[in-house]
Amino acid sequence: MRMSINDHRVPVPAVREALSAARMETYERAVGGDGECNPAALRLYAWNADVSGALLPPLHVCEVVIRNVVSDALAAVYGVLISSQ
Repeated sequence: MRMSINDHRVPVPAVREALSAARMETYERAVGGDGECNPAALRLYAWNADVSGALLPPLHVCEVVIRNVVSDALAAVYGVLISSQ
């Protein structure tokens, strides 16, 4: 799901309060803000969320591959665990 802050009806102060001022300050500084949340800061926040989300599928694949390699290595050293189920 993509976030969209391009809609001018987004209540910027309410979003800033919900996300927290501390979290939004990084984005506000990046867009040249003066400590007040603005649509540009929210768009940057949404872009960051989109980029982070795009990285989840390859991260998932890496995690599964590493877990399988570790499992194979442990099985080679200690044998295969036989489940009682």
